[in-house]
Amino acid sequence: MSLEEELALVAKAKKDIRSFDKLYEYYLPRIFAYCLNRLANRETAEDITSQVFVGAVEGIKRFDLKKRNKFGTWLYRVAHNKIVDYYRKKKPKFFGLFGNEVEEDSDPDEKMDMSQRQKQIVIVLKKLKPRYQQIISLRFYSEMKNEEIAQTMRMKKSNVALVLHRALRAFRSQYTKMHPESEIFNLG
Repeated sequence: MSLEEELALVAKAKKDIRSFDKLYEYYLPRIFAYCLNRLANRETAEDITSQVFVGAVEGIKRFDLKKRNKFGTWLYRVAHNKIVDYYRKKKPKFFGLFGNEVEEDSDPDEKMDMSQRQKQIVIVLKKLKPRYQQIISLRFYSEMKNEEIAQTMRMKKSNVALVLHRALRAFRSQYTKMHPESEIFNLG
């Protein structure tokens, strides 16, 4: 969705909330994927995603069209803040912002749904700095471009590639340390 299309939909939704449907349909799978990647718990990701969209509906009138920012960037920032709040509340159960293991209270069906490799990826991601976790999630799970990542993370566009490179290097190092038997990084 282009910036122009998005801003036109936001302008319509400010006047008639029924126009929010197209924004919701477009961003729901993206925000959910981002939340699921960061939380590794389907039910919690669904709850956070719904909180993001409830907040978006309530706050859409305050969205400043004059700044010409993408609405999606704002949604990802809201999602990030909701995730931080979630972990803050669960702090006694977790070490730091993200825990060192997948949540134990996940239901059996959910554990079956998540592939072994995805579990490994989530566990490795949780061992990285929160900034690295976020940039990897935004780039690969939310498929954001560097400019969108810069807006979401409130950093200079020129720094995104550098931070992403460092995050991927840290991910690769941690992954091979935790899973030396894996052939993912030993392809050639």
